[in-house]
Amino acid sequence: MELIERRAVYLSRATQERVDFVVRRLGDRGANLSSFVERIVRTHLEDYADEIEEWRKL
Repeated sequence: MELIERRAVYLSRATQERVDFVVRRLGDRGANLSSFVERIVRTHLEDYADEIEEWRKL
């Protein structure tokens, strides 16, 4: 996934190292930490869109 407009997201060193390991082991040649995190966050927001909307209304 190509990221066009990037923003910084900070992770602890331990989390970054664990995620980087997963990306290197499971990702394809174009995979990187930023695209992996982008995909996880997008999927989470899509999967929980209804719940997020309910929380927003509180």
